Amino acid sequence: MKKLMTALAICAVTGFALAADTGVASANIVGYIQKTSPGKFFSSGSMFISVGNTNKEWRLGDVSATGMDPNSDIIEFLSAATADTILSATYIDLPTAIGYGNAALQGWWDLDLENRLDDTMVKSGTGFLSNFGSSGVKLTYAGEVVQRTNTLDLSGMKFVMVANCVPVDLTLSNLTCTGMDPNSDIIEFLSAATADTILSATYIDLPTAIGYGNAALLGWWDLDLENRLDSQPLPAGTAFLTNLGSPNVTIKFPSPVN
Repeated sequence: MKKLMTALAICAVTGFALAADTGVASANIVGYIQKTSPGKFFSSGSMFISVGNTNKEWRLGDVSATGMDPNSDIIEFLSAATADTILSATYIDLPTAIGYGNAALQGWWDLDLENRLDDTMVKSGTGFLSNFGSSGVKLTYAGEVVQRTNTLDLSGMKFVMVANCVPVDLTLSNLTCTGMDPNSDIIEFLSAATADTILSATYIDLPTAIGYGNAALLGWWDLDLENRLDSQPLPAGTAFLTNLGSPNVTIKFPSPVN
């Protein structure tokens, strides 16, 4: 019951819409969070998985948008090998669909507006890069909360857009990593205005810190390994891009409930 009460408190703070069945600690916690894009190139991703999904995946159709122009505004999923775009999608919101004369057109589409993409499944923790010409685009994420630590296995991957998959604001101190080489492996926060890198960080894990002779070095650092970055904010639903050379990297997100 303590676990459930903590979850209810989190939901109250973040604006979740709760499921009716919250009487037992094992009940799913479902809800929604709306994010307004702060700029053209918004790095984002879902804080939920699809309700009942056992593979920790979210469905693109669980995300809705308002204010996107389906002829110009897109989101892009990137290749983990090359960072090239492997899937682009745009959204027809309800007012636009009605303007087209068919409310059923609401949803995600390819850029030719010929193929629906609502059923596209995405692994928890995977983000995307937006390319919005319209201002004030709102994305509404809905689904089920992962009520346990969520470890993202990035083995063999270089460029991964990693989204804060927890429906609460975090700092980098809340994330733990294994397998990162602090001399070469980095994460990059991108400017929402230009998509340029505005902050890079690396991680010293415990074995590496002990190897350096000081376990207290554990944590996030700038690339010169001079300034701690543990306090760097990672708001719910925002994302960063990895640039990894090491073969077996994991990033662990905390459970949102205690």
